[in-house]
This record gives sequence, structure tokens and C-alpha cells, in this order.
Amino acid sequence: MVPSVKTQVNAPPPIFAPAPPGTAILSPGGFSPLERYGVKRVLVVDDEESIRMLIEAALEGPDFSVCHADNGRDALGLVRTAPPDVVVLDWVMPGMQGTDVLRELRAQPATRDIPVVVVTAMCQERNREEAVAAGAAAYLSNPVSPRELLRTINSDFQERELRASDLPAHTAAAK
Repeated sequence: MVPSVKTQVNAPPPIFAPAPPGTAILSPGGFSPLERYGVKRVLVVDDEESIRMLIEAALEGPDFSVCHADNGRDALGLVRTAPPDVVVLDWVMPGMQGTDVLRELRAQPATRDIPVVVVTAMCQERNREEAVAAGAAAYLSNPVSPRELLRTINSDFQERELRASDLPAHTAAAK
């Protein structure tokens, strides 16, 4: 008699999950089985716990798996270990500023294409221009509405999917 094996096909494995403040969640890195289920991995980086909690609550649901870091150094470590699909980044943090985190992500080939959405209380136009020049995909001012955050993240994913689906057509046309 062969023992029966039960598997869950519809439930993605937990790679990113909310963690207590100051806790870094590390996954094995590399290939993520979540992609098979359409779950978008989001890294939230903010030194203020209340803001992190609001953003995590906005992204709660079956479409997102959320991890967080409360400083730039931990965020870069998480990105290197288990690259997220998108980073939601505070611009002003003690120690390593959001500008430094973004520039570091853009400087590395393995992380340069990860979209970064800046969410910050810095709402002057020069701050927005600096973030976009450094490589931010979007810049939202706090307090950010959950609907606006979701719309921004989802529209970025839709744009990337369209670009990815166009690649074979462009490649074929070039031949």
C-alpha cells in the first residue's frame, strides 16, 4: 500500500510574511515559488512602525506577500537574499537614507530593475525630482491612501507585464 501524500496546490508557500519590528525575514533566495501563484512580493522599508503597519495593511490579501525592514541596511540585505518584486521605500530614515538605498539598488545588476515606490512625508517637487532621477518608479506623499498605493503598485506590474509580453514580438520583428 502506497502512503498518501497531501499537497496544497492553491496555497503559495510563505516566503515573505509580516514580522515583529526589527526582525529580518530571510528566505532561501533565488527562485520564488510565489511567482507561480501570481503573488507579488513587496518589501516595505520605513523606520516608523506605524507607517509600515499602514502600508502592510493596505497590501494585505491574496495578491501580495509583504516583508519589512526598518532601516536601509537591513533592506539591502533582504533584497540580496530574497529579491522582492517591488520595494516601498521611505525617503528619510536614520542612518542610510532612502536616496542611498535606491542608488545602491540601481548600481547592482541583480537589483537595478526592481521597481521602487517612494512613500514619504517629503512632498516638495525637488524631492520628487530627486527620487525619479535616482530611479524611483513612483513617488507618493504621506499620508498615502491605500487605494493610491495599490493602484501605483498594480499599474507598475501591468506595465512590466506588457513590456515583457512585447519582447518576443520585437525580437521576431527584428529578424
